[in-house]
Amino acid sequence: MTVSGKNMDIKKNNFFNNVFGVSAVEFTWGLGLPLVVDSTFLPLFLKNLGASNTLVGLIPTLFFFGTSVFPLVSGLLTSGTANKRKVVLTSHLYPGIVLLLLGLILRLTSPSNILISVFLLCYALFSAGIGFLLPVWQNYLVTIFSSKQSVSALSIMMLAQSAAKLISSFAIQEFVRRFAFSLKGSAILFMATGALFFLGSFFFLFTREIFPVHEDTQKKSKNPIDNLRKVLKNRNFILFLGNELEIFSGSSIIAFYATYATGYCGIPDFLAAGLFVTLNYTGAVLTNIILGWFNFLSIKRKCLLSKALSILAVILLILGRSTLSFLIVSFLLGTSRAVRWLIYAPAIKKISRERDATIYFSVAPILTLPFSAGIPLLNGLLLDSLVNLGAGSYRIVFALQAVFILFALLSNLKTDFEGVKEDLEALNRDSHPLSPGS
Repeated sequence: MTVSGKNMDIKKNNFFNNVFGVSAVEFTWGLGLPLVVDSTFLPLFLKNLGASNTLVGLIPTLFFFGTSVFPLVSGLLTSGTANKRKVVLTSHLYPGIVLLLLGLILRLTSPSNILISVFLLCYALFSAGIGFLLPVWQNYLVTIFSSKQSVSALSIMMLAQSAAKLISSFAIQEFVRRFAFSLKGSAILFMATGALFFLGSFFFLFTREIFPVHEDTQKKSKNPIDNLRKVLKNRNFILFLGNELEIFSGSSIIAFYATYATGYCGIPDFLAAGLFVTLNYTGAVLTNIILGWFNFLSIKRKCLLSKALSILAVILLILGRSTLSFLIVSFLLGTSRAVRWLIYAPAIKKISRERDATIYFSVAPILTLPFSAGIPLLNGLLLDSLVNLGAGSYRIVFALQAVFILFALLSNLKTDFEGVKEDLEALNRDSHPLSPGS
């Protein structure tokens, strides 16, 4: 066998091993994610404990705060680290431990007002853990796959996650139907989620860094101030961050539309906690197949499509009150949000023009923190201050999200995704000697 033939075999084996490893992690995490991230369960759980809308609004605020501040810490500590697999594995273990402790506390205590504070504290710690792992994980994904492989590989990974989320949504729906939001029942769900996160993280051991960071890149990455300056001077990167307004608004919608549906539109709790999530992830599955695996549309057009679907979802929320309209909204939100998760890492990698883009993944959340933390908190405060309007208060908040999404649309139109294509291809030829086409 020739040297080139051996290289092709190595590439194929590494590709399949890496796809299996990251997909297995995402499948096990996907079984638990519907409970704790973009969850319809958590708002209803807190409402059952007696929380106000402002406190419910803290769920996405805490999550975005943790996933905005701690990525910067993570990036500065790990940028240029050669062994990314070790870091990505160990950083994935912490969130599972926090959820296990939360479930144990709920299992051993009686209902009381202090449990709301305990939950919010644990959720803040969980969010910080997610924030720390995100930039390492995102950069790891674009170092174990070449630029030509990344979208297809990530689509398989996200399909595994979405399929697991679908399974989980049915389980949560049935669990809530049987046990409502009892403290002991909720404790079991949190402990099960923590165990899935912890154990599933070890599937990273199946992966291998095919394109590790070179020593010259590591030396350049050791000066964090220079790195930060370089990131902030990248105008195209700053423009791209405006796209994130859509994800922040979508999280706010998910945080409140279940309580709106159950409180004002006669939708049963178990449907809001389960079937809404099922349709959400059905949309995500189809998105990952059509726009991911088959790779229809450019990155920019994928972004434009997600904005259009998000605005359509808001219109349906404002005008419709039937079960069918809420199910369509759930499907549309799942579709639009899946687009973001599908293109985010490849887009940042392209726009950064860097071999090691960890610092870009780290800086992005901190720059958008005022919006990621502020939008859901603002919405919660508005709902509490406009409580006398009843269902009208929710419609006002939903309409406000449409305004934010329109701003994201304008930012998307101004972002240049194609102008970095040639630079990225040259970068991959230089840094990935075994990449396809070489």
